[in-house]
Amino acid sequence: FYESGIESVKIAYGVESISQRAFQYCRSLKSVDFPSSIVSIGYYAFYDCYYLNDFSIPENIKTIDSWAFGYVNNSGSSEVPLKIELPSTLESIGDYAFRGMSRLVYVISHIDNPFAISPTVFSPSESSSNGVVKYDKCSANLYVPIGTKAAYQSIEGWTVFSGIFEGVPQE
Repeated sequence: FYESGIESVKIAYGVESISQRAFQYCRSLKSVDFPSSIVSIGYYAFYDCYYLNDFSIPENIKTIDSWAFGYVNNSGSSEVPLKIELPSTLESIGDYAFRGMSRLVYVISHIDNPFAISPTVFSPSESSSNGVVKYDKCSANLYVPIGTKAAYQSIEGWTVFSGIFEGVPQE
């Protein structure tokens, strides 16, 4: 489907992984329905899908590779805010996996024991001066399970959010 004009996709139950670059540059893609059988999403799988705003990361996911959702929901004409939930089964997130999501409002993590992630995962950009790299803050907030805020704050990659809060956002 690489660079196709597809607007929506329903992935069949039984599929366990989305291969690298599977939907890269599908700039008309607006929605993806993942089955609970998905355990990994490959490199650049949905990279640069400007209008993709209707998807939920499946509950059984273990791995989201680098750039998997980079620049998703990033179109200047898209007014749909993006909210992401990370399931408790998630074990790793690759560099830049959620980079450049300009409409990202918040992330809800259900991970009780946060693992190390790169500051590049959610940071919108970075700069370097004299060999020192600075990661810009993500404008979104991070919501974590009650009693885990300190653990998240102790891992650099999770500190790029505007704020870290326990519980779920009130809408």
